[in-house]
Amino acid sequence: MAKNILQALRAIVGNEQGFSIDDNRAINYRERFNSIAEEHNRELVAVALPESVDKLQAVMQLAVKEGLDVWHQPNAAGNGITLSQGQGAVIIVDTQKMNRILEVNPASAYALIEPGVSYKQLSDHLKKENIPLWIDSDRNPENSVAGSICRRQVGYTPYGEHFLMQCGMEVVLKNGELLRTGMGALPGNNTWQLFKYNFGPYIDGLFSQSDLAVASKIGLWLMPTPPNYFPFMVTLPELEDLGAVVEILRPLKIGSVIPNTVAISYAAFDAAASGDKRDEFIKHGELQRSILAEKKLGVWNMYAALYGGQDNIDLTWEAVNSALQSIDGARIYTTEQRDNDPGWKSRQALMGGMPLSSSMDLSEWGGREYLQLTAAAPMDGENAMQICHIVKGVVAKFQVEYLCEYALTSRTMLKQIYLPYDGTDRNSQNNVKQAAVEIVTQMVASGFSIIDESPELKNSVDQVYGNNGFTDLVGRLRSSLD
Repeated sequence: MAKNILQALRAIVGNEQGFSIDDNRAINYRERFNSIAEEHNRELVAVALPESVDKLQAVMQLAVKEGLDVWHQPNAAGNGITLSQGQGAVIIVDTQKMNRILEVNPASAYALIEPGVSYKQLSDHLKKENIPLWIDSDRNPENSVAGSICRRQVGYTPYGEHFLMQCGMEVVLKNGELLRTGMGALPGNNTWQLFKYNFGPYIDGLFSQSDLAVASKIGLWLMPTPPNYFPFMVTLPELEDLGAVVEILRPLKIGSVIPNTVAISYAAFDAAASGDKRDEFIKHGELQRSILAEKKLGVWNMYAALYGGQDNIDLTWEAVNSALQSIDGARIYTTEQRDNDPGWKSRQALMGGMPLSSSMDLSEWGGREYLQLTAAAPMDGENAMQICHIVKGVVAKFQVEYLCEYALTSRTMLKQIYLPYDGTDRNSQNNVKQAAVEIVTQMVASGFSIIDESPELKNSVDQVYGNNGFTDLVGRLRSSLD
């Protein structure tokens, strides 16, 4: 069976873009998907890298014909992975070859791209064409833009809520049918990337965090370069200062006084992102205050920015600065005070619409691999501290490393948790997974929602939430589309 499937795949995508899971070219896919396949009791059969929409359609049709399921990753970076919910053997579809920037419209500030396009690729294109638009990137410049949008992840500029800035998509359904959403669903329209909605039900959300289809094109809005940009940083010396700063920030965020996604980062996250070694920062499970003082870091470090006309920035900064100075021991920095700090330069780039030059290397912080969770909560100081204590208690119990960052969007506080592990050590991986499952269980029991997770944790999150009206509806939709 596997041999026949491989031959059929190669007839569609070619010998170089279709190969067995046992092939040497599949080593990265085995490393990424083997443990997931074992947990789901699934067999990985082959990998396909279609380079066009029609080839993607043909691969999806082949999967239906042969009773196979499709696990999709948008590009080689591996973000935005979706796992189909069937029971059959699996074809991994990697759309990294579908990496064309189809349109950038400078006047209306939008782009239309394929799923393989990375943040770096899109940014380089804007620079090369001298187009005065910013992108909103996450921390890995090689990540798929479409993958991040479809996972509903967040970045660091005023356009930080990625799915909110999505406008129109094209997807390939499981049976190979091509569907355009939004105004693209209506013949003869010229507003596909301008107006998010359409006549009738709005269905774009069905294809986010979803195995109902594979995105083949994504429209997104880009931020016009502002006339002025003023980033700043606040260091907070004590763990409990987290609650105080969230209380101060809530009205500033809801009122759009601070327009970008505000990041509040645990010092270990800042250290890892800057390439510092864990053993310099943490001893006996505690942050070393002397090293924090030397690096001019707090236990928590807040990053935000103001944008627009200089007069407006000056007026707003006066109010923001005054509010933040009410926290005892807080230190406020601008670019002039941290010009030689590589961690600050990274934050400055991200809040200024530029991707980083490389992703975080966590090899000094527990391992190159990691499990990721994102929890959502009201933007409230007491909630922030409760979530903090849940995570600290669990990681202490399982004796695992963790890095974390809060992201304050327009109304919601997100807690992004990273649990590094050694991918060559199965015990390390299992221990970290047990810790992650415990975090999920305690978060949900406390009323905090899990809104995104690594593929390895999907089963666990599904089990915690259990069956309800929403999951039943999604199941019926899935059956209909199958």
